[in-house]
Formats: sequence, structure tokens, C-alpha cells
Amino acid sequence: MGANIQIAKFFFKRKQFVDAIKELEEILKEDPEELEAIHLKCFCLSELGKHSEAFQTAYFAINLDPDDDYSYFVLSKILTKDNRVEEALKALDKAITINDNCSNYYLHQSHLFARQKEWSKMLEAAEIGLDIDPYSIHCLHNRAIALRGKGNIVEAKNVLKRTLRLNNKYLYSWLNLGWILLESGEKAKEVLFYFKRAKSIDPNFPQVDYGILTAIKARKEFYRKFILPTVLWEMKVSSSTEYLQLTFLILLCRFCLSLSEHIGTQINHLFLVSICTINLTIILLGNYLSNFFLKKGQYRLLKQTRREKFFDGILALSKAGTIVWSITGITQSLLISGNLFMSSIIIAIIISSSNQKQRNIMIVYGIMMILLGWLICFQSLIQPHNVQFSTIYFFLAGTFGAIILRRIINFQLTIKAKLNS
Repeated sequence: MGANIQIAKFFFKRKQFVDAIKELEEILKEDPEELEAIHLKCFCLSELGKHSEAFQTAYFAINLDPDDDYSYFVLSKILTKDNRVEEALKALDKAITINDNCSNYYLHQSHLFARQKEWSKMLEAAEIGLDIDPYSIHCLHNRAIALRGKGNIVEAKNVLKRTLRLNNKYLYSWLNLGWILLESGEKAKEVLFYFKRAKSIDPNFPQVDYGILTAIKARKEFYRKFILPTVLWEMKVSSSTEYLQLTFLILLCRFCLSLSEHIGTQINHLFLVSICTINLTIILLGNYLSNFFLKKGQYRLLKQTRREKFFDGILALSKAGTIVWSITGITQSLLISGNLFMSSIIIAIIISSSNQKQRNIMIVYGIMMILLGWLICFQSLIQPHNVQFSTIYFFLAGTFGAIILRRIINFQLTIKAKLNS
């Protein structure tokens, strides 16, 4: 049995998950309650995208031994793989409750808080991990990222340099040190050194090329002073915070322009229109527009798949439509941009759905919402005088409805996996 486990681990390290599962099933035929084999099978199933089967196997392991902390950790990792961060944190809390002396648990917890952009909680988790294992490179690195998120740039820089002294082959520290130096105003030429060091460690890591590309753009004064701060801000805040603050900015611009149009002079109104247009274009579309200034050989650094290009294009069009509404007050523009945004969110959820039942339900829901949305947009174009601003709430309801529906289905799948186990 020991030989089979080692073979399965060998296949797992080489990402030959199907072969690993075959070996593990041979082990489980002899001993169906071999936890090490069950845990490894969970990871293999998760990597293959068979999340429902992986959940069922994980709950089976938990039922075998409810006091085994590692089983809850395995469940947390599987939930993380399926982008169910809140549930992953709950499973991890159970593992920590049983065993609070494992630095890997706190490391994973800090990763999950990083996804939520909860920098204070991330820092706390990383520091607990370091208390348990003072030589944990990963916990030390996460401490630096949390400090950067909280705005403590100097200390974050020092921690990352310490990490590299312990292990100068740690790609993530080179990469994040590059971002920190960009944020602290270092020259782009010096920043490129850190990104290139990261690239020498792993030439295929996509975030490295994005860092190099940003450093190249940062050579231009306009990009460094006006667009780069927005890029760095987006990296630090959660998507919900980002959308909330951008929505507030857009509505503020629209309100100010409406007031100036009715009570101000024409010259003052035109001046305010120019200021709002420039600001919104830089904040919402600056990073897209900056790509047009790249040299021909530098486009290869974008390394976007067709799917990423499609969603980037949709998001850019949606933002452009919102800018048009902010400046002109044409409600149809806001309706179309809202529908583009809702459609892209629903399509993204459908594509990322791992369970066939979930995907089928989301396809039906998605087609209904997208068709209804475009029907509203079409009607607003042929009957512009009957357009009501309240119809924008449809797109908000449609988008949040898709997210809530997916969570409900995930919850049902989790309960089903518990019952089957």
C-alpha cells in the first residue's frame, strides 16, 4: 500500500491526475477508510474539475473521523478551487479549532483573506503562522502583501527583502517587490530588474509579464502620474468596494453636470464637462487606452486568451457607455452598458460552473435575462421618450440574481454531497 501511495503522489506532482486516481482506487479497494488516499483523491478530483465528486469524497473523509483536522483543510482547499471563499473559510475554521498549531492552516487562511482584500485579517493570519513557524517563507511573504495592502509600503518592502535573503528563488517576492517599488515611485528602469528576475525563475508565469508591461508603461510620465495610481488602487480593494466607489464617482459627476446645466453659465458647464470627461476616461478606461501606446514587439506581453480579450472588450464598452451617460444624460447609453455588464457577468458564471446541473440552470436563467435586457434596450431606442431611469434596477437585479442563484445551487450541491457521504 505504501508503494501505491508514493506512485500516486508522483503522478499528482506531475499533474497526471487520472493516473493518480487509478492508483488511489487500488489502495481504497483494500482499505476504503485509508484517509491519506482519500485526501489525495479529493485533490485529484478537484484539479480535474469534478468538484461535486470531490466534495462528496471530502465529506466521506470527515464522517470517517470528525476529529481529523486535515480533512477539513482538504475540504477548504476544494472549496477554494471552486471559488467559494466564504465556505472555505468556515471549513478552515473547523480545522484550526481542532488543531491550532499548524502554520499551513494559517497560511491558507491568509490566502483566503487576500482574495477578499481583508488586509488586517490577512496580516493577523500570516503573523500567527510565523509564530508557529518563524522560517515559513510563504507566511513571511503574505505578511508583506498584507502590509502593502494596509499602506505600510516601507515595512512591506523590508519584509520582502528579508524573504529573498532566505530564498532568492522565491518568484512571488521578486514580483511583489517590483509592484511595491512602482508604488513608492522608483524609476521604471530599476523596477524592471525585479520583474525580470521573477521572469528568469518562471518565464511562463502570466503576472510577471503584466508587471513588466506596467513598468514599461510607467516610463511615460502621464501613465505614471495619472493611470498607474488607479491600477494600484484596483489591486488593493475588493471588487465590491471598487464598483461601489466607481458608481459613487459616476453618479457624482452626473449630478454636478445636471446642476451646472440648469443653474450655471454655458462656459462653466463646458469646462465641467471637459474635467469630468477627462477624469472618468482616465479612471475607467485609462489602462485599456494605454495599450495603444505600446510598441509592436511589446504586445506579446499581454498574453491574453480569446476569452480574456472578449470579457475585457465587453467591460471596456460597458464603461464607455457609462461615461457617455454621465456626460450627456442619455439614459439609453446607461441601459446598454448595464446590459453588457450583466450579460458578461452571467456568461462568466456559466463558463466557470463546474457542475452540469448548475451550468444548465444558469444557461436557462442567463438566456432569459440577456434577451429581456436587450428587449428593454431595443424598446428604449425606438421609444426614447418612454425610458425610465428605474429600468437600470433590472440590470442590477439580473446580475445579483445570477450570483445569488449560483450560491443557492452550490449550497444544494454541498448538502447533497453531505447526504451521499
